Amino acid sequence: MKFAIFQVGDSAIATNAFARKLGIEVVHIPHPNKEMISKGVLYSPEFTCFPFKVSLGQMLYALEHGAEVFIIPKPGSVQACQLSDFGVAQKYILAKTGKKFEVILFDTLNPKELLAKFKKYNPHLTSKKIFEGLFLIVQKMALIDEVERYYRQIYITSKKKKAQAFKEKWFKIIERTDLMIELLMLPSRITMDFKKHPKIDMKNVLKIAVIGDIYTINEDGINNNIFERLCDLGVYCEKGIGINSFAQIKTNLAPEDIMLTKQAKKYLRHNVSAFAQDTIKSAIKFAEKDFDGLIDIYPFSCMPEITVRNILPKVASDYDIPILYLPMDEQTGDAGFTTRIEAFVDLIKIRKNKNNYAAAWTENNNIEKQ
Repeated sequence: MKFAIFQVGDSAIATNAFARKLGIEVVHIPHPNKEMISKGVLYSPEFTCFPFKVSLGQMLYALEHGAEVFIIPKPGSVQACQLSDFGVAQKYILAKTGKKFEVILFDTLNPKELLAKFKKYNPHLTSKKIFEGLFLIVQKMALIDEVERYYRQIYITSKKKKAQAFKEKWFKIIERTDLMIELLMLPSRITMDFKKHPKIDMKNVLKIAVIGDIYTINEDGINNNIFERLCDLGVYCEKGIGINSFAQIKTNLAPEDIMLTKQAKKYLRHNVSAFAQDTIKSAIKFAEKDFDGLIDIYPFSCMPEITVRNILPKVASDYDIPILYLPMDEQTGDAGFTTRIEAFVDLIKIRKNKNNYAAAWTENNNIEKQ
């Protein structure tokens, strides 16, 4: 039987490794395109958010290309609606197509429980193989985020061609590396290769962080390639949240995370589902790291992110950092999107130059007084 696995961005590199460990065949699903999105919009209820429509379009594509079993994560709707509520609703919508299929809800990380779910598809499967598959997902998603971070830096210093070559090279290596020992050695190898490229002058470069919904940030097929656009403008950019967060078991034990959670609760006391609180934490984190601006990119009809959208102006005021708000849906046009980003970058440049001039003038004035 052919399987289809929920994916966002380049997560298929990791989930396909899991599938290989389980000995199952996976249908390749390309990044979202206009046809896929249109079909997802057609079958979705009008009030659902954009990621729901896009992921449904991908599932319909998989169904048309032979998928018979869908693997949809479901760790709990308090953490992320994309990984829980979506799967249940989409199961009923797909059933209306008349095609026969099965759904496996990935609702546990216990190898024995997962073995019970997948054993019928591979009688020779073992708990050890399940554990190894889970390890590959976690490690590979972390590596994907790291390679993309280096890619954006190389893009600024050495242009797109060299950055693309770096990313493609290491994505291929990550994809074919399924031995755990070899996978653990990859971070140092990737970093050594990255260090061969020129460094960014972090003091003078414009720094912008893109925060908001995890699906919209990490799926270039629906965010109008926002990171490439920023790199083209010479902007150093980071993601508020990477795809690695889909695979992480959150413990909130890291000192930085504990402090950020405490600070975020001043603005949003209760978790309103999805990664809403993470968006506020990201805004605070990058503001404290002296980033020059933030871009909040979110699905137009996403309740958690719209809630945060009304809180962020207070965060921006308290931390003195400008924020550009970019809602995304199937109607988002390319021209207006580009114009808003370019105008925002120009305004931040003016603001940064003015602040640098004021700081230099104050420093020179103090030296003269001494």
